[in-house]
Amino acid sequence: MAERSGIPSFISQDLKEGDPAITWDDFERPKLRKFYGDIVLDRYIGGGMDGVVIKARDKHRGRSVAVKVFYFNNQPPPIDARPALSISNHMDPHNPLRKKQCQAQHYKGAPRYWAFQRECINMALLEKIDTSLRLAEKSGREILLNLEPTTAREAYQNLKSFSTESYDQKLEADKLKPFRPNVRINPCYGWTQLSRAAINTSFQEPSAFQDEEQYFAIVYDFVLEGQLEAKNIIDQLNYFHITGFLNVQLNLENWLSTGVLVDFSDIVPLHTGRKWWRQIEYRDNNFAFSDEEYIAESIRRFNEPSMWLVDYMLPHIVPVNTGSGDRHFISRIITAPTHTERVKLLNQPDDYIFDFKAGTGAGEAHGKGGRSVSATALTMPALIGNGASMTVAFLGPCGMNTAHVHNRATKLNIVIKGRLVTSFVVENGAKPIANTMDTFQMTVFPQCAIHQELIPDCKDAVFVAAFDNANPGANQIAQTFLIWIERE
Repeated sequence: MAERSGIPSFISQDLKEGDPAITWDDFERPKLRKFYGDIVLDRYIGGGMDGVVIKARDKHRGRSVAVKVFYFNNQPPPIDARPALSISNHMDPHNPLRKKQCQAQHYKGAPRYWAFQRECINMALLEKIDTSLRLAEKSGREILLNLEPTTAREAYQNLKSFSTESYDQKLEADKLKPFRPNVRINPCYGWTQLSRAAINTSFQEPSAFQDEEQYFAIVYDFVLEGQLEAKNIIDQLNYFHITGFLNVQLNLENWLSTGVLVDFSDIVPLHTGRKWWRQIEYRDNNFAFSDEEYIAESIRRFNEPSMWLVDYMLPHIVPVNTGSGDRHFISRIITAPTHTERVKLLNQPDDYIFDFKAGTGAGEAHGKGGRSVSATALTMPALIGNGASMTVAFLGPCGMNTAHVHNRATKLNIVIKGRLVTSFVVENGAKPIANTMDTFQMTVFPQCAIHQELIPDCKDAVFVAAFDNANPGANQIAQTFLIWIERE
């Protein structure tokens, strides 16, 4: 219990009134101040792994608030490591929250973050950042930040820019731009403690908690449900990223109104160290949460419960294969004595996925008429030994793929957008073949046949080329002869 062991280092007994201190020392040791006022608990809203949320009334200010009550008053043990201290032990055995929590414990022995600690630090930092932005605007001063941070050092530098010591910082000026966010961060009104009896009055039977502890809680503004908008979510995720927080997930159940985060365990502060704040994941956040089309599709699925059920049954979506271009890894696959040994090396789901629209640069070729992206033995090592590869070509209006041959493969070409004019000749004495192909029509180019493709319209077109060799080769006829002319 907090009373016996003293209050944790990340909370303060000072009442949450007025602006917080924003020296760098205060940023390095953030403390959430205590809620000031009287709370009248109303009704249970929801719950999960970290605790329960109860709608309440702030009598002092006459407003509705959401009170998040946390299961643990100190650092939780690893999952299933000490059953006597499991959160299930706090609950009536018939409470549905207990069942949900038990089902979610998949990884026995895995460490568990302390949700109360994480959210207190997060809210203390966010209040300081908001205060700094407000004071800067009032004084007509710009706060300059690196708007695309990818490392812990860059994240710390951004965070320090909000402190009073920011005036003394010497940052790389070419990377700095004014930070002018337009986001709505859900206000936090401080921490408090609630008794078991007070908490359980908000529940119908069975009761949520059984022991006599005083439970830590955080008081937030009460946010109504609304129609989520992808742009609002992206703006808020970018705000968190730029100010140094790691976005650990995008769980739309934790977003309300038109896009306001209400569960602040979904972001991780720098202060938790490498155990929870991982630089490689932070770097990837810079790209993963900026795809408005992806988030809009996630919102659509979220609004259709049946789609979530389908997604739950499906394997996870994985990133682009990580073995692309790794020559050491590729050589091990090529020299594997058996197919079984090869599969043992290709043991990750993402080894078998290639994303033609990811824009990673792997297998890309650019020209004046468009670009192509190829999945070959080099860019997708899982193709080695399987006798297949594929290219997707994105051609612009009147674009052309000039005459060329594939030295080691027959090519199947299917048009998936627009129209395509194709032509080829197999060898001397053979009749040239030419066709105008419409969407979803296919042609074949025999191995080593000289062939070309062009767009007859002032519109973009896309075609897919499949090969019967993981390394089909390509030899552009005109370019090859021009090389010899240049040498002469």
